[in-house]
Formats: sequence, C-alpha cells, structure tokens
Amino acid sequence: GPAGPPPPAPSVAPSQSLLERHPSLMHTLCLLLLEGLEDDELRLRSQAAGLFQFLAPSVAIPKLCAMLWHGNPRTRSAAHEALGGLLAGNTADLSHVLCLLDA
Repeated sequence: GPAGPPPPAPSVAPSQSLLERHPSLMHTLCLLLLEGLEDDELRLRSQAAGLFQFLAPSVAIPKLCAMLWHGNPRTRSAAHEALGGLLAGNTADLSHVLCLLDA
C-alpha cells in the first residue's frame, strides 16, 4: 500500500530542565554558539543564531549584545538574528527585557 506520512523529525533542541540543572552546560553551549556566529558559512551562522532561543536570556543576551559591535558585519548580522529570535521565543517571560536593559 501507499506509504504513510514521514515520521516527525527528532527535536534537536536541548532539554530546558537539563540546561537549568547544569548551568555550566548552558554557558558552554552559549560559548560554542557564539563561535558559530563567527563561522564563514551563512548556513552555520544562521543555525547557531536559531539555537540561542533555547538558552537562558540571562546567559545569552549580554553576550549577544556584545557581539552587535563585532568587527565583522556578517557576525554582527548573525548576532542580531540570534537576539531577535531569543527575544521572540521568550515572550511569556519578561525577565529577558531586564537582561537586555542590563546589557
């Protein structure tokens, strides 16, 4: 018979509870994603930017704000994309606004 719909793609998002229980993991992921924002390949910069929404705003926002003044315009653009996605993905929690104001 005809094949059914394809199975859903596995989620690549890290578990929020895992990251909350291991702050050092959150910081390590943030540093690795910041490196990804500096990649030469647009696809990798965009993927890294999209993953920031899964990090705690208090960890990611100050670092992303600092990247907005990076010497490379591609990196600045990726940081802007990441910051926008992070803010859009955390609309239920307004604590990210305070993080942004503190940055």
